[in-house]
Amino acid sequence: MLQISLIILGCSVGIALFFHLYAVSKIKFVWKETGGTIMSMSDLELVKEVINLNMKLAIYYIVFYVMLIIVLGMLVLNKLLMQASIILFLFGIITLNIGLWGKKYENKIRNMEVKSSDPEIKETFERYLKEWKEPRLQLGP
Repeated sequence: MLQISLIILGCSVGIALFFHLYAVSKIKFVWKETGGTIMSMSDLELVKEVINLNMKLAIYYIVFYVMLIIVLGMLVLNKLLMQASIILFLFGIITLNIGLWGKKYENKIRNMEVKSSDPEIKETFERYLKEWKEPRLQLGP
């Protein structure tokens, strides 16, 4: 059962790491394309895409976490409370660090500067940032 527990932990951490690496790579792409500044609607569209990706990955991550809790519950029912506790603890510690690293890149998007003569771009970006804080699957139109 120890092997199964380690496989569960490895898969859990692997999936969380993949989600964060994918999101960070997209953020880096947007940052490179825009130079960290939103100057046009096409820049804003790139930002919208990366925010939508982050929102969707957060939902997937939550669903995956619930599935992990169910598996851990099955371990507890099989009287393997210590293994379940260790897996949950290690998963939490490892993914906390991964999440903090990913948050650093999300903040780059949140702190982008808008340099455009079109006030609609700034208003839309501010709306995107507000919606990003809300529990939703993606940004509105």
